[in-house]
Amino acid sequence: MSTDATEYRDQFARDPLELFGPVDTTATEHRAPTVGGEYWTKVWGIVCNPGVPLAVRVTHNAGAPVGLTFAEFKPAIQPLAG
Repeated sequence: MSTDATEYRDQFARDPLELFGPVDTTATEHRAPTVGGEYWTKVWGIVCNPGVPLAVRVTHNAGAPVGLTFAEFKPAIQPLAG
């Protein structure tokens, strides 16, 4: 798929629907397009409340919608030390 995007951005967002307050983002990365496809792997440690929704957000600056082929979000839940 051809696009006029010159930047892609991805990030984790706590409470993306603002159910409990403003969105809290972390691990934001800005990327320039590459030749071929845009394939990313994202690994990030994040502390959150089990009752607060989490999201992986992907944005672009293209003038038209850009399709997202596949996204997989696999959390590994671990207790905090101490």
